[in-house]
Amino acid sequence: MSRHTEFNDTSILAVKWMTKAGLTDAQMAKELEIDPRTFARWKVSHPEFFEHLKDWKDEADELVEKSLYKRATGYDYDAEKPMVVSTGNFCQEIQIATYKEHVPGNVTAQIFWIKNRKPKEWRDKQEVGVTDSNGNDRSFVVSFADPDKTKPAEDSDD
Repeated sequence: MSRHTEFNDTSILAVKWMTKAGLTDAQMAKELEIDPRTFARWKVSHPEFFEHLKDWKDEADELVEKSLYKRATGYDYDAEKPMVVSTGNFCQEIQIATYKEHVPGNVTAQIFWIKNRKPKEWRDKQEVGVTDSNGNDRSFVVSFADPDKTKPAEDSDD
């Protein structure tokens, strides 16, 4: 079953590239055809490998953070487009036009960014605290009445 049960330079290199590609420990173990417990043992028995693994994961996370930031704020990039251009005498040729393309900020990325960076100010759930006149925290429970049980009694002609 196991292709890379040995901890060696080849396994380390494979893990490095899989980590930077965003795979989880369990996914990497599957790709290496080893038991996830073997992968966990590698991290314990090879502390230097474990430190490298954390660094590689940090690099992948930073790349995603930078990409999210760019999507949230918008960015420009150089683009090329082939165009058919008339050269006269009923002749045409294809030329490559270079231009700047603008990608506007993405609202979903902006919301995700701001809710995670400033959760107290931007989360959907707002908590309200209540204190008494002495500044002591007070708690209370809000419950909603069953509408069927709160209907006014109908007048009866008994």
